[in-house]
Amino acid sequence: MSTHEYIYLKPQEFQKELQRCPVAYLPLGTLEWHGKHLPLGADGIQSHYLFEQIAQRVGGIICPMLFLGPDQRSIVDGREYYGMDNGNYDPDPMQWYPPQKFAGSAYWIEESGFQILLDAVVKQLARAGFRMIVAHGHGPSTHFFQDRAEFYRLHHGVKCISCWQLEGDLSFQSDHGAMNETSILMAIHRELVSMDRLEQNLDIWPDGIGGKDPRLFANVQVGNEMIAKTIEKMVEIINRELGQKEVSS
Repeated sequence: MSTHEYIYLKPQEFQKELQRCPVAYLPLGTLEWHGKHLPLGADGIQSHYLFEQIAQRVGGIICPMLFLGPDQRSIVDGREYYGMDNGNYDPDPMQWYPPQKFAGSAYWIEESGFQILLDAVVKQLARAGFRMIVAHGHGPSTHFFQDRAEFYRLHHGVKCISCWQLEGDLSFQSDHGAMNETSILMAIHRELVSMDRLEQNLDIWPDGIGGKDPRLFANVQVGNEMIAKTIEKMVEIINRELGQKEVSS
């Protein structure tokens, strides 16, 4: 078992790793439609993999994934829609599609409820002895965490950061099932990506995808570059914040 997975650690193993590197990694996932070609757990799969790679370089402990998260919500003709259900995600008129309930999405929570959940998680991680929490994944959840970072620093004494440390296309998980996320998943779990399930006619935009067309721009090389550069940047930040040298597992 990994020495970095919280759920597998015995108390003495936990204390040893905490002393070595007091960083908790919190995957902010969802169970959410990411297109016909990607798994419903895409958010958590990507962030968990990234945290595994960072932890192997610098240390720390990976928490279980949170799969509930806030998002856009609307009610149309008495039906509830959230996230990508709501329709057009991008100003590009080609990407327009009508509101619809996408299969498999089961994650939405009001912001007030998510705040209670996230506040409790951070409080408990601080109580356990962590000095830093790195959380990343589902976009609205990550933004919410970032917005609460100063509150957590003041009230719990923990440094809180996300992995959006790079600009443009290299920013980790910066679209929804499009070029960025598809490339990442191609690089880490090629067997989970089914590009043949997307519409082959490029004049038809795949429902529930927002960003650059994955059929044209997604590839393993882009995914590997994003992963490598994000790991490098996050290791640099964690080492600097904690005043420590890189460690090996």
